[in-house]
Amino acid sequence: EGLWQLNDRYFWTTFRNNYWSFDIEPDPFDWKHNTYLAISHIAYLQKKLKLKDDVIMAYNCGEGAVMNRNIPAITQVYLARVNNNIKLLKQQ
Repeated sequence: EGLWQLNDRYFWTTFRNNYWSFDIEPDPFDWKHNTYLAISHIAYLQKKLKLKDDVIMAYNCGEGAVMNRNIPAITQVYLARVNNNIKLLKQQ
């Protein structure tokens, strides 16, 4: 849901319960709330998976798929696109 396309299946459980510590209910369409939750999730993935490519893939298809090396082909395409965008940003 929202800007970072957080999986709505987990938004109201995992993301809210693990990363949200404010007195208001998170709004997936508020860019500040959505960004806070997405970055918190990425930080969690970085601590757990360590490798940049694994983190990127886990953000897309889930940490279980990456840990079990059951990565969908579409995630490989996603990884290539993200890495290409990182390369382009570094060149600017």
